[in-house]
Amino acid sequence: MVLGSLSCDKCKKGRYRGQSTQGSKAKVWGWEQSCQACPSGKYSNQEGLATCDDCAKGKYQTSCEAGSSDGFAGYAGCRQCKNCPKGWYQDGNAQDDCKHCAIGTYNDLTAQKQSSSCKACPNGYSAGSTGSPSCDACIPGQLTTTSGAFSDKKQCYNCPAGFSAVNHGSTSCAGCGSGKISGAGESSCSSCTAGRTPNSDSTACVDCTSGKFESNNVCQDCPEGNLII
Repeated sequence: MVLGSLSCDKCKKGRYRGQSTQGSKAKVWGWEQSCQACPSGKYSNQEGLATCDDCAKGKYQTSCEAGSSDGFAGYAGCRQCKNCPKGWYQDGNAQDDCKHCAIGTYNDLTAQKQSSSCKACPNGYSAGSTGSPSCDACIPGQLTTTSGAFSDKKQCYNCPAGFSAVNHGSTSCAGCGSGKISGAGESSCSSCTAGRTPNSDSTACVDCTSGKFESNNVCQDCPEGNLII
């Protein structure tokens, strides 16, 4: 539009009527008023805006240099906001970053708007870092559970000595059977060698005491008239 010495040019998309010395110009009575790139957390997908629009919840934006994927080829300014990635969320408007899900939780969707989108890992799984898009299955010999000492899902926990878990993603540990033992975090129980039997909590093998011998994983008295050799 031109009226005598008055002329106006619309600010380009991604920019607004600011005070920067760079970028497209809006001229009023021959005095150049520069347009400015939208600040962090904001964007513009229309021409001629006095202000930029806020990024909505679940989205964010930092800044867009010329040629960036969210900007334009010839000048700086953001034309759109980014979705928060999996493992993150944003519950506020006009933000330049997203908030991460806590350790032990995950979020497998993008553009999430609230902290409740971060869900606790299921039993048998854990998430050992913030911003997790998924949970990892516990390895054999480890577990997580719904309640108790193994329930926070920040890590997988060893089965106690005398117990084992054979599968990935275990939610419980099984006690060692007759004549077998295990240490902590083992995927299976092992048999005692001949002449030895498990102790009372199946955590170690012990020798039969003098005058006894091992039979079927039990130390038994030697019958009269017999000698242990």
